[in-house]
Amino acid sequence: MTDLYKNLRSILDDAFDQAAKGKGKERHSRGQSFDEQPMQRISDLLGTANGLLFQAIKKAQESVRLPDVEAEKELLGAINYIAGAILYRRQNGAQKQDGEPEDEAAENELNRLRARQEAMRPDPLLLGEFPRLKCANCGTHLHAHERECPICESEDNVNPRA
Repeated sequence: MTDLYKNLRSILDDAFDQAAKGKGKERHSRGQSFDEQPMQRISDLLGTANGLLFQAIKKAQESVRLPDVEAEKELLGAINYIAGAILYRRQNGAQKQDGEPEDEAAENELNRLRARQEAMRPDPLLLGEFPRLKCANCGTHLHAHERECPICESEDNVNPRA
């Protein structure tokens, strides 16, 4: 039965070697075990493994435009980030899977970051991301702030454009 999966084992062994002996060891470990490396500590601070999954997706996407040898290295790195996400989930259980931190300090920090992100969002009216309206009487396109059609001066015949 295991012979049926020897190719998979070979790939997973290559991913392990990259993390334990290659690029992963050189750039990330600093003598730390896999579960103590920055990717795990950052996930603990954020209260989610989503960053690890983002890295895996990014590496997979980058592999598409690279020559075979470099592409394989990126894909092996993606496997290791996915392994990191699995490890995070196993160590932290279901309570953190949705990006919700366990402790109050982490929750406060997450709320602060969400508020900051919301404050940095541009006003949709400035970007032109507002609902367009259409006068039901004459069909003229109107902006959301216009309550009267500039063509037929109708007020009660304005409906959202389909």
